[in-house]
Amino acid sequence: MDMRRAEFFSQSGEHRLSEFRKELETNFESSSIVVPRVERFFETLVGFHKGYLDLTGRHQRRYESHLRRFMAFVTDFYLVMQHATRSAYEQQVDGEVMEMTRYDFSTPSFIKGFMQKWRLSPDINEDWYATRIKKVMKALAKMPPKFQKLCLLDLPPELHYHIMRHAATEDVRRLGATCRVLREISISFIYERREVTLKFDLLRNYGGSAQLLDMSEEEARANLHQQAQDAQAKFLSEIDLLLAHEEPLRRMRSLSVKDAWISVVKERIGINAGSQGYDDYWQPILRGIEEVLRRVRLTRFQSVSFGLTPPILTALAQMGTLRRLQLNDFPSQLSVEVLATLPRMSSVVNVSWVYHRDAQDDILELLALTPCVRCLIITAFRDTPLYIPESPAGFFQRCNPFRTLERLYICEISMEDIHQFIAWIRTGASTGNGLRLTHFKLEMSRGLDRTQIVSLVDALESAPLRILALEGILYAGLDVFDCVAEKFPRLEALTLVRRENWLQTETKPCVWPHTTWEYAPHLARFQCLKYFAWNFCMEPAFATTAWDLPLMESGYPEHSIPFPSRWNDAVEEHSCFEWKCLARLFLVHCKTLEHLAFLHRTSPVLAFDIQRGLDGKIDIISHQWEMFVVLPRGLVSDVAAT
Repeated sequence: MDMRRAEFFSQSGEHRLSEFRKELETNFESSSIVVPRVERFFETLVGFHKGYLDLTGRHQRRYESHLRRFMAFVTDFYLVMQHATRSAYEQQVDGEVMEMTRYDFSTPSFIKGFMQKWRLSPDINEDWYATRIKKVMKALAKMPPKFQKLCLLDLPPELHYHIMRHAATEDVRRLGATCRVLREISISFIYERREVTLKFDLLRNYGGSAQLLDMSEEEARANLHQQAQDAQAKFLSEIDLLLAHEEPLRRMRSLSVKDAWISVVKERIGINAGSQGYDDYWQPILRGIEEVLRRVRLTRFQSVSFGLTPPILTALAQMGTLRRLQLNDFPSQLSVEVLATLPRMSSVVNVSWVYHRDAQDDILELLALTPCVRCLIITAFRDTPLYIPESPAGFFQRCNPFRTLERLYICEISMEDIHQFIAWIRTGASTGNGLRLTHFKLEMSRGLDRTQIVSLVDALESAPLRILALEGILYAGLDVFDCVAEKFPRLEALTLVRRENWLQTETKPCVWPHTTWEYAPHLARFQCLKYFAWNFCMEPAFATTAWDLPLMESGYPEHSIPFPSRWNDAVEEHSCFEWKCLARLFLVHCKTLEHLAFLHRTSPVLAFDIQRGLDGKIDIISHQWEMFVVLPRGLVSDVAAT
C-alpha cells in the first residue's frame, strides 16, 4: 500500500488529473449515475417550454446551447436506430412473465460509438430514449420557450433584504460571495444569527460501534472524559473568538447555545449536576455565555439543555431588545426566593419551553420573569407531564401570564392537575380586564371527560377566542359542540380530537358516539366558523365497485387478467371518491365553513376546501392523504409588548 501511495504521488499533476477523469468517466457508465444526468438534460428542455422553476436560470443562451445538443443527440440516435431490428420476448420478473423488447444492430460498432460519444449506459433500453425524445418534441411543438426576464439583481433591494433575512447563515454567505452588491447586503445578516454547541460524538475516535463495545469500562470513561475536555475547549474557543471581535457582537440578533451531551454520559464521567466535577467543568462555560450576553443586544435567545443561572437571566433582562425566549430541555434549580430577586424580562413577548425530564415541579415559577408574554408554548411529555405548583402558596398571584397572553399551546398536563390548571385560568380571568386569549390549544394523551371539558370551556368564557383546539377529549357527545358554541359563537377554527379510551394516546381516526349527520346541525350556532377538523373515523376513505365481476363470472381466464402494474389503473377507474357530500352536509348548517378535515396524527386522511364564486356558486375540492393545515399557529410579531 505504501509503495502504491508513493508511486501515485510521484506522478505529475497532469497525469493524476487524467487518471481521475478516466475514473470519473468509468463511474458515469453506471446507470444509477447516467439516468439522472440524461433525465435532467431532457427535463431541462421541457422546463423551458412549460416554465418550470430552474435555479440555474431560464436564459436564452442556455436554452440555445441545450437545444443544439438535443438536436445533435436526436440526429445521432435516429441514424443509429436505422441499423437496428426490434424483437419482442418474454422474461420472468419476480414471478411474473413480462413482455420485453430487444434491439439487434447489424453493425454493433455503431451503437457502441454512439454510447461512447454521449457517455451513455448500455443498461438503458433504446425505448427509454425514444420516449424522452418524444416528450421533448411534444413540448417543443406545443408552446414556445419561456425565458427568464428578471435576475436576482433585478429585484428591488427590499426583496434582497427579505431573502437574506430568511435564509440560513451559510446560504447568506454563499449569496454574498457572488457579487459586490449582494455582499454589501449580506454583511448585515452574516453575523446576525449565531449558534454555539458543546458537541458530543459517541463514536469519535472509534472505527465503529463494535470497537466501542470491546473497550473496558476504564478505557471508555477515560475516552469520554477526554472528549468532554476537548468539547469544552472548543466551546470556549468559539466564545473567545466572539468576544475578541466587536463587529459580530454588535450585529448579532439571535444566539443559540446548545449542549449535545446526554445526561447518561454526563453521569458516567461525573460532570452532571450535583457531582463533584460539575463546577470545574461547567462554570467556565456558563461564565463565557454570561459574558457574551452582557455585550450583545438580542431579539431571540435559545438555550438547549443548558442550565439557567441568575447572571444569565439578569443579562437577558437587561438587554431591553429581547422578544423571543426558547428554552429546550432545560434544567432549572432556581428557588422561588432567588427568582423573586431577579429583574423581569418585560420586552419578551414569545416564550417557548420544552419540559426537561429532570425539571422541578415548580418550573412554571419562571413565568414570573416574563410579565408581558403574549405567546406561550409549553411542551411536556406523557412520561414527564407538566405540574401546577402547589407550594409555596400564592403561585396563581406570582405567575399570572393571562393578563397579557394572547396565544397559548400546552402539551401534556398531568391529569391530576387539570383542575389546578383550570383554576389558574379562572384566577387569571378574574384579575384585570379578563382574558385576552385568541388562540388556545390543549393536547393530552389521556382524554378529558365531560366535566373537565365543560369546566375548561367555562373558564375560557371571557376570552375573545378565534382558534380553539382540544386534542384529547374522552367525551364526545353532541352537547360538546353546544357548549363550545354557546361560549364562543364567533369562533373561526375548531379542532376536536377524541381519545376512544385511555389506551389510545395518539391522534388517529376513532369511532365517535354519533354519526356525521347528527353532529353537523350542532355547528349551526357558530357564526364565523371557517375551519373544522376532527378525527372522526372515515374508513374506508373510498369504495370500489365490482369492476372485475365479468372476470369472476368467466373464471378469471389467464388471457384476460391484466398485468399487476395495471391492476391499480383498473381500481382507480372504477373507484368511488364521492365524499363531497360530507362537506355539503356540514355546509348546509354552517354557511361560513371553508375547510373540513378528518385527521390522522398531524395530517388528514380526508379534507375539503370550499370555495365560493362571485356568482354564489359553491365549488368543493377534496384532498386525500395530503398535508393540510388545520390550526394556524405562530408567534406574535417581534414588536414591543403592549
